[in-house]
Amino acid sequence: MWTHWAAKEATYKAVKKMDSNALFSPKKFVCEENLTHCHYNDFSAKLDVMTTKDYVHVIASFCDNFTIVIGSNHVPESLTVRRLAVDLLDEMGYSNCTIVNTPPQVWRKNRLLHDVDLSLSHDGRFAAAVISIKCGLS
Repeated sequence: MWTHWAAKEATYKAVKKMDSNALFSPKKFVCEENLTHCHYNDFSAKLDVMTTKDYVHVIASFCDNFTIVIGSNHVPESLTVRRLAVDLLDEMGYSNCTIVNTPPQVWRKNRLLHDVDLSLSHDGRFAAAVISIKCGLS
């Protein structure tokens, strides 16, 4: 049950970046039984599901043309997820970045980095950041 919920929520977060009018209505997000894809209206997101005894984390994406880096941290503060993302960006060669807005955007030197997509999630002591670097953009 939690895996399906996480898949629907991840797909919503991805759809919302492309369609600001999208609403989270769980019945409208239909996951394939094997959890490889989740569908919402005309959108079909590819799913990457990670499950442990402690958590479920799902990445929903619309293309294969990116690199994903995932980090997690067992801390209670939601601000820590943004710090985690900034640290991961630094490790990837994107230094001096800041995370702003909702949905989150990556900025450096007062400039939006259009080639970097970011998804943040946290629940209790768990935090995760997914960073997607779109190939061919600068």
